[in-house]
Amino acid sequence: MIRRLPPVRWFRAAEDGVFRLASEVEYRLGITSRATKLVPTTRDRRIVRLLLLVVPALLSTFLVDVRPMRTRVLLVILVLVVLTLVFIFVADAFTPQKSSRPPAARPPARPPARPPARRP
Repeated sequence: MIRRLPPVRWFRAAEDGVFRLASEVEYRLGITSRATKLVPTTRDRRIVRLLLLVVPALLSTFLVDVRPMRTRVLLVILVLVVLTLVFIFVADAFTPQKSSRPPAARPPARPPARPPARRP
């Protein structure tokens, strides 16, 4: 349910874009072939999330000219980053379903060769 929220979907799309870009850079540098698929782990995703949240927040403080105001803006941004990280990690804790398809039907159990004998 949490993964369906638009901000979470947008953030996951940004993460996937970063990994696609990294895969393309590796291909262009000749490190890997085009067929090599980059499969990020949970730790890789968390590091990218941290970078996607903290770096723009820190760079945005340069837009504020007044030094005392810059400190306040920085504190507000860092609080928002921490809250967003908590939200994302909580959303990451709920594992997605493996497939939307129903499980394969099992064949019916074979009946026993003969019914058990009744004892009088």
